[in-house]
Amino acid sequence: DGNLLDCKHVVQLLDKKVLDEDAGTMDSRLKGDNTYHFLLVMPRAKVDLSDALSHYRVAGRNKTEVIKILRQIGAHLKYLNVDCGRIHGDLKPRNLIQIEVETELGLELVWVMIDMDASCVIGSPAGQKVTSSAFLPPEMARLELAKRGSGSLERQSTRAAEILDLKVDKQAELERALRNQEFTKVSALAQDMEKLEAELLHNTNTEPVKATIALEMWHFGVLLYQLCTLDGATLWKSNHADNIVDDKEFRQLAYRWPEVKPEKLEAIVWPEARDLAERLLAEDPQDRPCTWESVLQHKFLGCFPWCLR
Repeated sequence: DGNLLDCKHVVQLLDKKVLDEDAGTMDSRLKGDNTYHFLLVMPRAKVDLSDALSHYRVAGRNKTEVIKILRQIGAHLKYLNVDCGRIHGDLKPRNLIQIEVETELGLELVWVMIDMDASCVIGSPAGQKVTSSAFLPPEMARLELAKRGSGSLERQSTRAAEILDLKVDKQAELERALRNQEFTKVSALAQDMEKLEAELLHNTNTEPVKATIALEMWHFGVLLYQLCTLDGATLWKSNHADNIVDDKEFRQLAYRWPEVKPEKLEAIVWPEARDLAERLLAEDPQDRPCTWESVLQHKFLGCFPWCLR
């Protein structure tokens, strides 16, 4: 029930109705989809953030506006994570809308969250609804690849066999490098062996990822990246549904994020924002910020006096 959530943070549900027939037969935009059985009425929005990034020169250009947007969203996530004990689970520009809200200063246009169907209680399994892959953290990407493999035991075991063969080859190279005292090569090969071991471990791991604040921190980091790159460049090449289109890039997210991360973050135009993204987009969830206070007080988001009111 949307009325249980504060309208300053989550758009309100004004009314709802069970439809007598499938909405897909009533609205051609749904292309015959027969899974829509409910009509939900919500306040009319001025624009969603995805549309705003497409039409207004904000991302990577208007620092003041970017900080204002991010602070509002950070406050919403703090409310949801701390006060409500749940995560949004599908944070992205399309799920943030601008509406009029009554504030201490009167009616103001503010950004609020919508689309709570992926929301779940902290500590419960995350990803119960399939969400956009371009916003997934590495741990969820690894789980998704493992699930794809678990659909075919033969495919899964084939990949594991490939990794084992690669480890044998790398081990032989490592022994040769040691004999020849090629210590730089030894170090590189040792790192390759560690990565192969990690991929082998994750290849068959289909244990669900728990909903945590760290998961939400990653989503916020991907959003921050898009707002702080010139004209809203995305972290990954993605389609209109915000899904990664290149399977190679998806594997990079899952298993090679520390390697590609430095070059990705170079696209962020403001150094302070890059520092915050570095923390939010840590591969290990335990290395991400653990409180929203630490994020909102970071030198990038707290750099203007009006931000602190």
